[in-house]
Amino acid sequence: MSTLKVNNIIPFSGQTVNIQGDFIPSNNTQSLGSEANPWSELYVSTGSVNFVTAGPPAVSVAKIKAGGEVNAGVGPIQGMIFTETNNLRGSFSVGRDNRASGTGSFTQGLANTASGFYAQAHGFGNRATANYSHAEGNATLADGALSHAEGASTSASGNYSHAEGNGTIAIGSYSHAEGYQTTAFGGTSHAEGYWTTASGDASHAEGYLTWASASFSHAEGGNTIASGQFSHAEGSNTIASGQYSHAGGTMTTASGMGAFTHGTNLEAPGIYQTVVGQNNIIGNSSSLFVVGAGVNSGLRKNGFSVEVDPNTYQAHVVIPVNPGNPQNPKSGSMYFNVANNFLYIHNGLAWRSASFS
Repeated sequence: MSTLKVNNIIPFSGQTVNIQGDFIPSNNTQSLGSEANPWSELYVSTGSVNFVTAGPPAVSVAKIKAGGEVNAGVGPIQGMIFTETNNLRGSFSVGRDNRASGTGSFTQGLANTASGFYAQAHGFGNRATANYSHAEGNATLADGALSHAEGASTSASGNYSHAEGNGTIAIGSYSHAEGYQTTAFGGTSHAEGYWTTASGDASHAEGYLTWASASFSHAEGGNTIASGQFSHAEGSNTIASGQYSHAGGTMTTASGMGAFTHGTNLEAPGIYQTVVGQNNIIGNSSSLFVVGAGVNSGLRKNGFSVEVDPNTYQAHVVIPVNPGNPQNPKSGSMYFNVANNFLYIHNGLAWRSASFS
């Protein structure tokens, strides 16, 4: 082989070659170095290393840049930048089958997609499709602007929403769903626990199978429902359907506006009515205050109540009513005997009566 000279320089003798033009191969089958004889160092300026298909036609599909891009006029971006097409800037992908197609987006892992501007997806099969969104874990979706989905099969579609756990969904703006199969539909709503739903704006559902369906409502515990605005249902199988109502305990219902129940198997249908105890008489909406004293749902009874005349608004007290003396009384115990129309009071030793017939 004859000696190759470039500008009177023999390049294969160890001398440096300076090129003042492009260095282009005759076709696209040529290699620069080899596995056995790699180049020691590769220096590239703020220009790019471009990846081009074989063609024809040859198409630039990706590039690597190290600094030099202008960030909205602020200054150069430092560090490695990976851009998948010539029309996108600042995206970066690591792993396999990932797609970072949004400006300034990032993917890491396997089969992730970050298509929103400055979006981030990492893990397996996650998608961050909205601007500034973040999806991580397994099969999560961040579809709302500035949303965050993490865990497994979670979805954050509301703007500024957050879904975490397994199968959780945050649909409302600023909503938060966490736990297992929870859903936050309402704006600024919060659902947590197991199969809870917060569908009202600014509502909160927590625990197991709870549902806060009205604005500003709160359901907690197990199988509770808060369907009235500003209502609160807690405990087990309670329902607060009236505005500003509260149902607590187990199997209680507060359907009147501002009604309050706490105990077991109670009903408060009256406006601003308070019912406590157990197994009160149903359908009573006129009493202001009731103490339920029934044995069970088949034997309901009111032990004590405060009534108000609907015409004069004068209040009166209704004491317990019995056909005979109760067993094991305490000193000061009082009841009205319907068998003889006597009022009985226990003095600590015996029942004493007074007739009002």
